[in-house]
Amino acid sequence: MMHPEHVQYVQQLVSALSLPPQSLEEPKEKYYPEEQRSKGAIEQDELIPHIDKFLQDKQYKPKGFSEKRYSRILDLSKRFVRYEGRLYRRGRDSQH
Repeated sequence: MMHPEHVQYVQQLVSALSLPPQSLEEPKEKYYPEEQRSKGAIEQDELIPHIDKFLQDKQYKPKGFSEKRYSRILDLSKRFVRYEGRLYRRGRDSQH
């Protein structure tokens, strides 16, 4: 029997992004009814183009945005990654 202080932990490093196959066609079915979306979700969607621009240019700051709204872009940008010109949401455990 091993003593707890002798237990070794192993971390697996992922060397490739787990991305969905690229398809030019939009899905035929919607994932959820749009009318059920929350106000916060709709506001976040409006920030996506700004997040994408920020990830391309870290000096980007939208004109007319308050500091609070700009700070929201900075916070949300940590949840996304750009890969080959496309924007992906970071998933749990670094899966994209």
